[in-house]
Amino acid sequence: MLSPATAIVAPGDELSVRLLVLGARELLRLPATLHYDPQVVRIISVRAGSAWKKGTAPTLMYDTSHPGELVVGLARLGREVIPITGFGELLQVTFEAVAPGDTELTLKRFALLGRRAQSQRVEARSAKVSVQ
Repeated sequence: MLSPATAIVAPGDELSVRLLVLGARELLRLPATLHYDPQVVRIISVRAGSAWKKGTAPTLMYDTSHPGELVVGLARLGREVIPITGFGELLQVTFEAVAPGDTELTLKRFALLGRRAQSQRVEARSAKVSVQ
């Protein structure tokens, strides 16, 4: 889920949105696409969340070349890696509010992958941001 689920900010404010996972089982990879309204907010930074701190640092790749879309690939690679299990922060995206309006932050093409690319059942919850 994205947290906070709702936020009200002013133009020029920064807002950090975290992608949290509940009940992960041996998670090693996260491919995801986040959609948003680029007329309302813009991405300032993208970083791996605190759930990845134990063990080998993850590889983070992302693309913001299409306005309104953030494509993320986050993975812990190698033979002797520590997977994520349970609850944790997978990703943190910091936005800047650019103009008054509302936007929904929505996850598309989102998966939690374990060893041998085994997919886990997911339910993605979006977030709403209002710039006033």
